[in-house]
Amino acid sequence: MENYKFKRIEEDRNKFTYEVTVDYSEFQKYEDRAFKIEAANVKIPGFRPGQAPREMIEKEVATKIFSRAINLILPDFAEEVMVKEELSPISHLHYDLKELDKEHGVLFTFEVVTQPVIRPEDFKGIKVDEPKTEITEKEVEDVIKNMVRNNVSEDKIKFVERKEGDKDSDVKDFELTDELIKELKYEDSKTLDELKQNVRETLKTLKKQQSDTEYTNKVLDEAIKAANFHVPHEMIDDQVAGLEEDFKSRLKQIKLSLENYIQTQGTTIEEMRSHWAADAKARISSDLLLVNLAVKEGLVATEEEVEAEIEKMEDKQLRARYKNQSNKDYLRTIMTRERGLAKLIDIVKGVEVEKKEVKKDEK
Repeated sequence: MENYKFKRIEEDRNKFTYEVTVDYSEFQKYEDRAFKIEAANVKIPGFRPGQAPREMIEKEVATKIFSRAINLILPDFAEEVMVKEELSPISHLHYDLKELDKEHGVLFTFEVVTQPVIRPEDFKGIKVDEPKTEITEKEVEDVIKNMVRNNVSEDKIKFVERKEGDKDSDVKDFELTDELIKELKYEDSKTLDELKQNVRETLKTLKKQQSDTEYTNKVLDEAIKAANFHVPHEMIDDQVAGLEEDFKSRLKQIKLSLENYIQTQGTTIEEMRSHWAADAKARISSDLLLVNLAVKEGLVATEEEVEAEIEKMEDKQLRARYKNQSNKDYLRTIMTRERGLAKLIDIVKGVEVEKKEVKKDEK
């Protein structure tokens, strides 16, 4: 395209505003295109559709021709600008027509939100305490005692009296013994020591999963703050609309109206939408951050890696569904996101620094 010029007039992180000026001669070309499209639908007595004199047709659809020409020319030149500026938009463009006349041509601005620029070095200063997964003897014994209370009749348990003022004094206490453990009739835990070991390992696994999740969420929250980018409101709005539709569908299944639900819960649909919007923004922000970090670090899943992941699926029907290209792309995004998360955790924990130091030592 020729006969136009542009400049960036505003920049706020990953949100940009451009001013574009297009020669009037270019607008006339778009008017001609718009005329041909609109003329085909105009019926004037005595003429075949689209064959009446231009001035007669323009009287009928002048406003439509103008609107269509604007709706054609603005996106075309905005896209040309984005190509030249090497922008990757993640939002709809927002246009503002400023001026249109023969002397000055078409003057308009457009706003666009792009993929955020992720800088791994921004995350090196994040400080989040790593989770502790130690299991105390009391935690192990409390779990076993609950197992006994729920599975062994009271006449086989020797309860001990609690002193007044003891914590949980309303709960009967007892000593754990091998004989009591046998009453549980567990094949892999026939003694108290064996059961303690199994319970300790289970608790450690569960606590680690919970702690890792909490740690990851805290790291993500801090990383999103550090990256400091815009999330397009339409992306949030789309997710909120989907969540609201699903919610109303579930209410309909149990024959409960939205009005009744709101009354019983003491809330409003506006408050619910606000919560959904906050959740949606958090999810979208984390996805944008992690995927773009993976792209920055060259960790995007390849076609071969996606195919290999599909072949690992044991369910044949599921495997067949993922042969579809759109499902493949979805899986690639999930894999790439996971790699971005692993990379982020490594950066925050200083793993990359440690690796570099090891390589220096090896030299």
